[in-house]
Order: sequence, then structure tokens, then C-alpha cells
Amino acid sequence: MVEDEAALRAIFQRMLGSAGYQVLVADSGVSALELVGTHTGPIDLVVTDVLMPKMSGVALAERLRSSHPETRILYMSGYSNEVLGPQGVLTPDTHFIGKPFTASELEDKVREILATAPRPTLD
Repeated sequence: MVEDEAALRAIFQRMLGSAGYQVLVADSGVSALELVGTHTGPIDLVVTDVLMPKMSGVALAERLRSSHPETRILYMSGYSNEVLGPQGVLTPDTHFIGKPFTASELEDKVREILATAPRPTLD
């Protein structure tokens, strides 16, 4: 979970933790990359705010895709499509949830994304 606002980060962490997910949290894209670099387990999904200081959620996703192509991304934002359009976020294959959202809306979206994630192949 990558969210620059501490209060929202805590709420979102509680939402997903209550649903049974193991949640790692970061306050920025830079912190998220550091966390991913030290985490030893898989990272199935990154839920990230779109617009953040220093590194956008889009830039974070691009960096993650090079080292963790199997990781899914769920963008979230309180901004409208008009604001996000120029960011290149809202493409047909993008997973997105608009703020504000309820715990059940977030859980449903996460479950939907994880259900469609490709299974790793064994060589």
C-alpha cells in the first residue's frame, strides 16, 4: 500500500488487514521501492495513489514492472479522469479505484485483481 497521507495509509492498511491480507505500507514511491528491494516474499499486488510527491504511482509501477513483472498494480485517486488522463493512467487494462471507497469496494477490487493474476510456471 503506497499512500502519502498518513491517516489514509492507516485506514487502508486496516481495511486490507481486516480482510486477511498481509499489508506492507510505504509513504512514497521511493520508500515502496526500498521496501520491495528488502522484502523476501512475493508481492502480489501494489495499491498505489496515482499522484504523490517525488514519484508518481505511474513511475513507481514502471520501475516495479522491470524487476517484478508478475506484480499487479491497483491505482487509486480522488482526482477525476480529466486530471488523470494526461498522467497516462486510465488505459483499458488499468486497475483503478476512485477515492473515496468503502472497505468492501476495496476488498472486492483486490480480490478481483488477484483472481486474474497469472500463476507462476515451473520450469
